[in-house]
Amino acid sequence: MYIFDTNVFSTFRYYYRSRFPTIWERLDSLVKENQLYSVREVLRELEKYNPSEEIAAWVESNKKIFLIPTEDE
Repeated sequence: MYIFDTNVFSTFRYYYRSRFPTIWERLDSLVKENQLYSVREVLRELEKYNPSEEIAAWVESNKKIFLIPTEDE
């Protein structure tokens, strides 16, 4: 399982889907396999400080990975 923070998503703005398709295919695969998550605050940061249109589109289509932390977390 992977938990991504805002900096990871921001870094992906340099990895264009057209130039690095394997990275994006693997990310999409991790989401489908329920192996990639983040938290709601990261979603808020990405929506407020959008690193790129490509990242914004990916985040919008994968909002289910942005969870609310539990009390234990």
